Amino acid sequence: ARLGRWSLAAQEIDEAISHCAETTRVDCIGARIERASIALARGDVAAAAAEQQTVLGLIEAQHASLVTSDFMKQGFADLWGPTYSLAIDLQLRQGDVRGALETAERGRSRALLDLLASRNAASPASAPIATSAPATASLAPPASRQSLIVARTARVDDLVATAARLHSTLLIYWVSDSRIDIWTVAPDGEIHNAVSAVPRARLSSLIRAATTSRPAASGTAVAGLQTRGVQTLPIVVAPRPVWRELYDVLVQPVARDLPRIAGARLTIVPHGPLAGVPFAALRDRSGRYLVERYATHVAPAGAFFDYSIPRASRPSSVLLVADPADVPRIAGEAPLARLPGADAEVQAIAQLWPAGAVTLLAGAAATETRVLADAPRQGVVHFATHAIVRDTNPAASFLALGRAGDAPDAGELTPAKIEQLSLDADLVVLSACRSAGGTPTGDGVAALARAFISSGVPSVIATVWDVADAPTTRLLPAFYRAWLGGADKASALRAAQLQLLADLRAGRVAVHTKLGRVVLPEDPMFWAGFVLIGEGE
Repeated sequence: ARLGRWSLAAQEIDEAISHCAETTRVDCIGARIERASIALARGDVAAAAAEQQTVLGLIEAQHASLVTSDFMKQGFADLWGPTYSLAIDLQLRQGDVRGALETAERGRSRALLDLLASRNAASPASAPIATSAPATASLAPPASRQSLIVARTARVDDLVATAARLHSTLLIYWVSDSRIDIWTVAPDGEIHNAVSAVPRARLSSLIRAATTSRPAASGTAVAGLQTRGVQTLPIVVAPRPVWRELYDVLVQPVARDLPRIAGARLTIVPHGPLAGVPFAALRDRSGRYLVERYATHVAPAGAFFDYSIPRASRPSSVLLVADPADVPRIAGEAPLARLPGADAEVQAIAQLWPAGAVTLLAGAAATETRVLADAPRQGVVHFATHAIVRDTNPAASFLALGRAGDAPDAGELTPAKIEQLSLDADLVVLSACRSAGGTPTGDGVAALARAFISSGVPSVIATVWDVADAPTTRLLPAFYRAWLGGADKASALRAAQLQLLADLRAGRVAVHTKLGRVVLPEDPMFWAGFVLIGEGE
């Protein structure tokens, strides 16, 4: 093939494939991928596309035979990501926009969907599109969550039905090494596609520049704020053009296909590095942020909404957890600071609920034991504490709670502990640093947020970066005020962010730092870090 001797290369790969008695072996699938590449190099797009569809069928068969351990399944999508990218490219070359969209859905969040389908299968409301369990259930490690169902991914008709149910336009992405494919699915069934010719490496660079809390190169950071993690958030006064660049890459190619009505909903299905982008902060050429036009929420896959279970009525109870005392110590790091703003935050939220609806655990009362006992009975669970996110070991991430006991991990609400909770909550709010952060698997949701989503919570509000006390204590009470006043979750979060943005622009948000009193700028770092994952209603 490197010599351009395509006929001989095709003969060699045909010979190799003829020896594949077990067609779902990785090397046998790889040989068929090579055959598709050879056909493409020879200019036979149709043959390459047909071969690639055979490959996808073999990958599906391989998926159905995986060990039924959620942990083992999580890397499967990453293994075959480039294969799905090639299939999408070939389908779009043939003008098959709908087929390419369905292929993108087949390539994302499979471990999470299987887990959600497995959970639903235990209840009468189990999702009808799940298929039977693989035959290898006995091989799963006992410490790993069991993922017994192979979930069918969303077809185009499913996506249109979801858009109609959500009264939303779906904005769906696929990121390959060389470009970004974008689809819009409107509630009336209109589907459009665009390509953003930006390589993954360039996209990742833009995202890092936008979401990393560091001073501008010109040294415009005048002070820093303590966050609810272990970092200091610099106050950067100069506007950052990267939000405009991201808008041009991610939204402008399909802007004409988005709703024209102010406040309309966008349901965003990100992929790859886009999982860490707060789309509300993207800024168009007129200087308007996306939040000023739309209410947004995100989902790991279009099929997620076939397995999420929105509650029929508004929750009647809330558990508020704030500023725990006696939190765990992290080896080699300074002790986690107390969070006075967190206590003020939950006190303000508590005033919005009827007195009998509120369970408040703050300070010495905010222990792991109390949270594990009280959380399963609540309609809303709100954490205002430190989040420790381990990028290299997401399973070791935790929400910091009070240590009640001598266990080595006392006070650490890890993903494993979250997954063991029998939550019936309609909403979980993680008012902590990077609570939606960490290195995502092929599911597009990482660590703490994934644990709550996979446990059946239909909506999680979490943060994609470090958040500071002062703006957060304004934002979240405003969210609850709007939501309890009748707005849906996505619109309520938008209203809260718009209110905070207006206050920042008017100079009404000031903090005391080591350099004195500082008025916070309108930088998205102070208002856009919270994202709604899951159901937007």
